[in-house]
Amino acid sequence: MFILGAAKYGDRIWALKCADNIGIDGLTDKYCHKVLNNRYLEVSGMEEEEMVKQGAHILLSICVSQFNDCTLKKTTLYQYKTLEYLVGSKKIYSVIEMELSLMYDMMYTKAGVIHTWYGHGIRLFSVITIVHAFVQFRFFINKDGYRRVDVYITYILVVGAFVLEMTSWIMALGSTWARHFLYIRGWNRLYRVTVSLRRLVNAVGWRMWSGNVGQLNLFKYAQEHASMDMHKLKDLAPPVHISAPTKDLVVNMITKIVARHGGEADGLYSLNQKVENCELPVLDCDFDTRIIIWHIATHAILLWIKDKERQRDDRNYEKAIKTLSNYMVFLLVKHPEMLVAHTSRQLCLEALNLLKFVDTNGLAEYLSQDTLPVQGPLMKNDPCVRGMALAKSLVGNEWERHHLLEVVFGAWVVMLCYAGSHCNRDSHARRLSSGGEFLTIVWQLAGHLSHYEREKHEQARKEASITKWREEDRKHTMRLRRPLIGRGDGMLQRDVELGATSYSHIDQGNRSNAAPDT
Repeated sequence: MFILGAAKYGDRIWALKCADNIGIDGLTDKYCHKVLNNRYLEVSGMEEEEMVKQGAHILLSICVSQFNDCTLKKTTLYQYKTLEYLVGSKKIYSVIEMELSLMYDMMYTKAGVIHTWYGHGIRLFSVITIVHAFVQFRFFINKDGYRRVDVYITYILVVGAFVLEMTSWIMALGSTWARHFLYIRGWNRLYRVTVSLRRLVNAVGWRMWSGNVGQLNLFKYAQEHASMDMHKLKDLAPPVHISAPTKDLVVNMITKIVARHGGEADGLYSLNQKVENCELPVLDCDFDTRIIIWHIATHAILLWIKDKERQRDDRNYEKAIKTLSNYMVFLLVKHPEMLVAHTSRQLCLEALNLLKFVDTNGLAEYLSQDTLPVQGPLMKNDPCVRGMALAKSLVGNEWERHHLLEVVFGAWVVMLCYAGSHCNRDSHARRLSSGGEFLTIVWQLAGHLSHYEREKHEQARKEASITKWREEDRKHTMRLRRPLIGRGDGMLQRDVELGATSYSHIDQGNRSNAAPDT
């Protein structure tokens, strides 16, 4: 039992070591680079949740490479085909959520130790040791010198230890990691048994992200609170749930941005880029100032189109824009460490104080007129004034309402991608311990889709090269065969002619030598 206790402590120490970058990279090599080269993601007969889980395991190396801020060592054809299917079937968002759940296991649990040969070996050794101790105590140790209560307590402790170890082992064998191991090894019967057991307790659903994001609207907060201080900012509105249309719009917009830049990070994570083939106004300011300016402009534009006739797609865009705008301001106030370095919430406090002088009801009229809806002195370079000017500039382009909403939504997605890529990797990892952030999901989405776009171009280049080689080989073969065919035809023709001539001479000779009929 003493040796078992020492092994348990060693198990915990090794789990802590596996939580650092080197340990995570080692797990990536094992689970993603070496083992996954023997089976595709088989979608026939597999439930959607289980398909998402297996896809997350296959693509886990991409997720880990982003957290480690390193270049992925290699990508297998199995990973590319999995990405191709998940992007085409619009399941990539759910896969990213599951990947982050697996990252939580690797960083904050003992998954890095449990799901290894020595991890399972320790548990097997533990069960054998406890059973051996029970047998020794029950049958080979004289208990006459012990009090009866001590004997009963010993039995309870040994049996309890056995139950705990068996429970731990069964949970490890029924985990997503063990099921994935069975899946890639092709042990289909055991895999189906574990899937059935997990389905009974709905264990897959437990691992998904909650889907809630924090919200803070500066206009609404300024109206409800007279004083603007940091203590008041802690009493924020409850989070809202990201709707399915919003998720789809985010994925579609990131896909467009990634395709426009060919998956290259320099263009993908740039703030000054086209959105829906439109150049956005260049804002020469810090990132926190940009968030406030766009938040003011977004609120004004949504008020301007509120009373106008809208389609269903427009309502989805409006809801998505409002959610992203309020979420970015929430991050600026509550979690500035998740944004670009040197971002401060102080600017948000100043903007809140300035919004007390803005007539919210007059914002919509300002976009159609030239009267600034302010009740007090505001400087020209104040974020509030610049935000209203930006809204007026966008409305003045006289775009269709749907196109205007697409541009505003695209601007927020661009800022999300920029913030996610410039956020410290440790901040992303720390937020996983609290359930994760939507910003981390967007960051991973951009990374996966850009990786897929680069691989798609590489596969297209390889296929074009193979097609070109086959065409050249076919032409070369035809050039080699053409003289032989001509020669063969000529020889055949001459042989036929000679054969016919010889046959005619022989036939005539036979007729002349033949006896007359009687």
